[in-house]
Amino acid sequence: MNSINVSGQEMAPPRKQAKKVTRLSLRQQDRRVAWLLVIPALIIIVGITLQPILTTLYLSFFDKELGLNTPQIFVGFGNYMSFLQDTSFWETITRTLYFTLNSVGLELILGIAFAQLISTHPPGWQFLRISLIIPWAIPTIVNGAVWKTIYNSDYGALNALLMQLGIINHYVPWLNDPNRAMNLIILADVWHTVPFIALIIPPNLTKPLRLMGHQHGSDSSESAYLCYARLSWSP
Repeated sequence: MNSINVSGQEMAPPRKQAKKVTRLSLRQQDRRVAWLLVIPALIIIVGITLQPILTTLYLSFFDKELGLNTPQIFVGFGNYMSFLQDTSFWETITRTLYFTLNSVGLELILGIAFAQLISTHPPGWQFLRISLIIPWAIPTIVNGAVWKTIYNSDYGALNALLMQLGIINHYVPWLNDPNRAMNLIILADVWHTVPFIALIIPPNLTKPLRLMGHQHGSDSSESAYLCYARLSWSP
């Protein structure tokens, strides 16, 4: 029955409130599907990465020999104290810092320089850009084997080239000297990594580099790296 108010007029029955239906937008649905697809891979990657790190950290507090079911003795920070007192440990740290600073510095300077050169579109810049992919696309293990062959003291290409140019009169064992071998390894790493840096720098970054150079009154002899440093650290 319809309800009647005081004035005698019929009143409409109360409407039931409609349930709010929340619908996800297409972007939200895509984002949810993307997370569902990525989460299994993230779990595997994190598990593979964290498990060796945590195991190594745990074993670093024990004196344990290699092998299965070998006894282990808890020594606390004893292993770390012995490392700090070992001269070979500090020599390793010094060589690592030398390699890192020199290789990364050269890779940044040359990578930015090549990116600057490509952005100016000189003759043959497309061929240069394509050829840069070759060193970077070569796997690291193949890159190491190639440069080891180049530096070979018996049949290496470096000795053959220098002999033909008359720079040396006999084959040189390049990798016998530790200091010289370190510099040659840095050269191989720079050759492999510079193309990656040159290709990941966006083309529009070179325009601010040139503008920075004009604003600061820098001439054409100033390297692109200095302009990039100013652009990166300027407030």
